[in-house]
Amino acid sequence: MIHGYGAARRASWLELFFDLVFVVAVFRLGQLLLDDPSARGVLVFAGLMSTIWWLWFSFSYFADLFDDDRPPSRIVQLAAMLGVLALSASLPHWSAGDADRFAVAYGLLLAMLTATYGIVGRIDVEAREFCWWNAAGFLIGAVLWFCSLLVSVPARYFVWGVALVVNAAIAGPLAYAVVRRAPTQKSHMPERFGLFTIVVLGDAVLAVANGIGATG
Repeated sequence: MIHGYGAARRASWLELFFDLVFVVAVFRLGQLLLDDPSARGVLVFAGLMSTIWWLWFSFSYFADLFDDDRPPSRIVQLAAMLGVLALSASLPHWSAGDADRFAVAYGLLLAMLTATYGIVGRIDVEAREFCWWNAAGFLIGAVLWFCSLLVSVPARYFVWGVALVVNAAIAGPLAYAVVRRAPTQKSHMPERFGLFTIVVLGDAVLAVANGIGATG
């Protein structure tokens, strides 16, 4: 079995490094809001922040459920970190091209989650039904994100919102509601949330200090 039901653990160093990469995306979002502090800019920031947060939560929760620290799992996390960096690179100067790159990177990361749940479901018989429901949710989300490339802005943002809602509904409440047995664990997600929040606050303090220094 990949996971041990009820086994408590702490966040690993790789998970903390993984969180730090997501903080880069949050910082880039802050720059985007700084460039456009209007009501439209706030809405764009809130929407993109929701997508970034869901992505971080999805990868973190998978690691929380299935404590797999083998080399293949580490490689997946490192590949996801590169994907998040590519996602972050499209954020500072938002344009049609940036939206295309953002959608492609996001869809690929959801496809990666689809593959990870599918592989674990194939290996772990006890968690198979739960994993395949989650894999279906992330697969539908990935398909919708890729399909959003076929429509123009602002309709594309609507497709992103639908993809996020459908993905979160299937790979979450629906999966837990319909499966006969869901994986159980002593979660370390509160620790992950706390550490992620501290790093984001530290980044915000640094930005404020830099801003004060720039005023002379």
